[in-house]
Amino acid sequence: MPPWRGGGFRDAQAALGWLRRHKRTDPIIWIDGYEPGRNVWLEAKDWNNWPPVDKKFARKVIKKDLDALKLQARLAKRKGVGLEVHVPTERKAAELRRLLDNEGILGIKVVVTPK
Repeated sequence: MPPWRGGGFRDAQAALGWLRRHKRTDPIIWIDGYEPGRNVWLEAKDWNNWPPVDKKFARKVIKKDLDALKLQARLAKRKGVGLEVHVPTERKAAELRRLLDNEGILGIKVVVTPK
């Protein structure tokens, strides 16, 4: 397991000082980690079987995932923090980059982190 995994959002809150300065207008988001040396939020996607085979269900899952990433990207930009999404294979990275481009979601770096 990478060293940045573990404390998740709690670590990010503490590192960014949100425990004292959280604005009630900010939506609550979940992130997998924060790397303070680079000031980057880290989102790990263990997507071996993503998107699902069932096309109707896949559309719902993809929309939900992209909506969450869009919100994370918007908040990361507003907070002045980078955002990386780690996926297990180059195929999944290419697929995610295509979906992000199609939706016009900017500010997300897709990184391949093999298991």
